[in-house]
Amino acid sequence: MPANTDYSKWPCPHCGSFRQEDASLLPCEDWAGTIRRSQYKIVMEYAAFAYRYGHMFRSIYEIQLESEQAVTPGSLSPAHPVAIGASLVILSALHGSTVNWFLIQEAVKKMATSYGEVYGEECVIEEGELKRMNKNLREFTQDFSGSLPALRNAIFEEIFAEHCAKKDHDKLLQLQNTIRAAKADQQKALLKDFDDLLQKIMGKTFKMIAKQPKPEPAELATYWSKVLEADDSKQD
Repeated sequence: MPANTDYSKWPCPHCGSFRQEDASLLPCEDWAGTIRRSQYKIVMEYAAFAYRYGHMFRSIYEIQLESEQAVTPGSLSPAHPVAIGASLVILSALHGSTVNWFLIQEAVKKMATSYGEVYGEECVIEEGELKRMNKNLREFTQDFSGSLPALRNAIFEEIFAEHCAKKDHDKLLQLQNTIRAAKADQQKALLKDFDDLLQKIMGKTFKMIAKQPKPEPAELATYWSKVLEADDSKQD
């Protein structure tokens, strides 16, 4: 899966600050605690996955469906660390009653400020974009409730295309080439073989995705609780 794997460029999930760290335990001064890099990797990859397919591709495909009534698959670069951090804030809000809209805004604002201070690069997520992310990611975690079937199918196809194992992709490509070269009276049976193979590979691929590690809801509910406290303590 395309993703930003530089885990020194992720925000602390407790206070929102960016720090350049390269250790198995990542410290946080504001939170006065640590988080394991292995645990950190899981939660951020979960957020990156949700942001990529639940918001980035969705935003593009919605525009295409509205203007052209069709989807043209494309490729996207890895998302910015601030955007993925913002996604984790939103996903945390689904599991923790303490994470409200005000806290989402404050956490994302702190992340953007911290990223600029550490890396000298401005990355501001406007309120309108953050609201769209909030809506899209919530629907993504609920199997795209309320979205158009064409949109939902296009995103599922994108997930499949980017996660399908190379050997399985090669099998599909080889059978496609065989179908193109076959005589007309042979193509019907070959097309059925292709559909059967595609369904089998899709089932295997999505089972593999479902088995990927995910943060526990109780863990997500603990994040960002120190964002406002840290800001308040600095003002005292």
